[in-house]
Amino acid sequence: MTLAPPDRSADRVSSLAARPEDVWRPVQYLGSKLRALPAVTSQIAELTSEGVVWDAFTGSSVVAQAVAGAGLDVWATDTQRSSAIFAEALLGVDASPGAAVGLAQAVAGLFTAAHPDEARWARYLSAEDELLAERDYDGLVALYGGLPQRWRSAERWSECAPLASTFAGTYLSLRQAMALDAARHELRERRVAGEVDRWTYAAALTSLCHAASEAVHSAGKHFAQPIQPAFEGAANYGFVRGRSLRDRAVVIETKAVDAAANIAQAVHLDGNHAAGATDVLTVDASQLQAQGVTVVYADPPYTAQQYSRFYHVLETLVDGFSAPIQSVRGSTPKGLYPAERYLSPFCSRRQAPAAFEQLIRTSREAGAHLMLSYSTTGSESGNQRTVGEAELLSMVAAGYGRENVSIVDLDYGYRQFNHESRRTETSGTNEILIVGTAS
Repeated sequence: MTLAPPDRSADRVSSLAARPEDVWRPVQYLGSKLRALPAVTSQIAELTSEGVVWDAFTGSSVVAQAVAGAGLDVWATDTQRSSAIFAEALLGVDASPGAAVGLAQAVAGLFTAAHPDEARWARYLSAEDELLAERDYDGLVALYGGLPQRWRSAERWSECAPLASTFAGTYLSLRQAMALDAARHELRERRVAGEVDRWTYAAALTSLCHAASEAVHSAGKHFAQPIQPAFEGAANYGFVRGRSLRDRAVVIETKAVDAAANIAQAVHLDGNHAAGATDVLTVDASQLQAQGVTVVYADPPYTAQQYSRFYHVLETLVDGFSAPIQSVRGSTPKGLYPAERYLSPFCSRRQAPAAFEQLIRTSREAGAHLMLSYSTTGSESGNQRTVGEAELLSMVAAGYGRENVSIVDLDYGYRQFNHESRRTETSGTNEILIVGTAS
């Protein structure tokens, strides 16, 4: 889709700096720029008052939402299909003027459908309900340990209902996984029948992803790995027991309907926005020019921690189909990752320099300003960067000219999501924007 030039007031763009409370975060997202929104949108306003902003790694879509709220049109992309769906929903891509009015009711209607494998799960579901009512954590551990799963057996499973047969008893309770499966299947059926338009489809999927993020039994509410069971006598038994009972008690329908109401309030219906699942390295300068892009905002991953491992459950939910599970030396990883998940070159020390050089070159050839979010950290951290700050600055200077490069200090830091013993104690994480100004 080619975006038409936005009809925006330059005064509005230059005067508005988005606040965290101006956007809605669909899921817990690692490295979210929620707190940086005022600085990011203010910097964009200094660079341009017209054209399109390319949010190249949109993630949770909060930056895209903030830019839309500041009066500019946005092209939001990500290799993660779930992220592209979030952006479609919150940017109102292809939404009709009154589309948001009945969204919560439409999402509630998805939960009237039965799970495709209802009979297969009936006795396990009844046992889970009873154990949760009795707050019998040890009984739940035993139940989940014997729960049929596609990575434990060669049984035949419904391909249109992958969550219950893959992630029940680990990331989600059986009832939660079945509720998401059934609602997702019903949504697809309604879309195929022409009963649901593109925007409502994206918004409903986003609502389901939000509910999954609220319910997930994992550290940080991400999906890198479920919290492992604890047994009585262990030091973490009380914590894990309490956390498990709270997480398993989350009602998916309630969270999804609440999310739909929030989306209906937050959606941007007054712009000419676009979104899609796109690899930044497949985009060339002519495409940016055709889109009318004047600013490229990029917040790529910078460490060897592949982001796809944090959101693979959401990708499965969005796709609605199961994928073969990864096997490592004959064993299934605790994270239950798909065998073919995306591996970003930006997370590879060997591939990252060339990837950054290509992104910088494409932006410069398109005549667009470039804003790179970057976080610096101590060398002893478990999150060493694939590209160092000095190296990245040199790359941007080579592309834009040293006199056209500046650094904006965002003055806040993130918690590091790695093992306690590997966290640096001497240096926090400093967030900066590296800005290349097109002459």
